[in-house]
Amino acid sequence: MNLSTPLSVRRGELDVIADILTVASETVRPTRILYAANLSYRQMQKYLPSLVSAGLMTERRGSCVVYETTDKGLDFLAVMEAIRKCPKSSPREDPADLGHCGIRQSRDSSPGIPRYVIR
Repeated sequence: MNLSTPLSVRRGELDVIADILTVASETVRPTRILYAANLSYRQMQKYLPSLVSAGLMTERRGSCVVYETTDKGLDFLAVMEAIRKCPKSSPREDPADLGHCGIRQSRDSSPGIPRYVIR
């Protein structure tokens, strides 16, 4: 989680998603996600189904519901970390080109759905 961010600064949607996926990198119950990622119940109800349908997390139901980050979710976290460490691009550079950050688009990307690989 990004605990170095001052409390007065609101997290962006990608930061919230990264926090949720980080918490769920081991199998956890929804309450653990709620507290560890510092979410409201409403936020949790919004994000968890979206992350499951996007394939970034799995949901298992048994005696209780548990969530876990998938390999795709771990890839997302790795790209987010690489972007955070990346120096800012100059105004003349294409902000979508992440080559200078050590990230390249995978050859097996589907049209319209890029997949990135950390070098």
